[in-house]
Amino acid sequence: MLSFNFDTHEWINGIGSDRPAPFGTLLQASAHYVPTFGPGGLVFVMGGFAPDPEGNTGIQSDPTFSFKNLTFFDPVTSKTYSQTATGDIPPSPRFEFCTAGWRNTDGGYEK
Repeated sequence: MLSFNFDTHEWINGIGSDRPAPFGTLLQASAHYVPTFGPGGLVFVMGGFAPDPEGNTGIQSDPTFSFKNLTFFDPVTSKTYSQTATGDIPPSPRFEFCTAGWRNTDGGYEK
C-alpha cells in the first residue's frame, strides 16, 4: 500500500514510518475509500490474491480473497477489520475488476 502525504508531497510505502501497511502483498485486488463511514472514512479491500513471497507466484497456486470476507481498513488508526458477508455473494476468485461507489439519498453508500 502506498500513501501520499499532501503536506510534504511525499509518497510513503505503507501509511507512515511508524505505521506499516495493513496487508502483506496483495495483487489484482481493488480498494475503495468510503469517506462517510467513521470519522476518517474506511478503505474497503476486495478480491485479489496474495503472492508467494519466494517468487513462485500464480493465481492458481496462491491464496485468493473471496468476496465472502469483507475487509475494511481505517486510515486514521491503521487498524484492519473483517466481516463475513451473507446473502448473494459474487463468485470467487475475482481479479482486476473496477470498483465505484456513491452516496445515496438516504445517507448510505452504494457500491
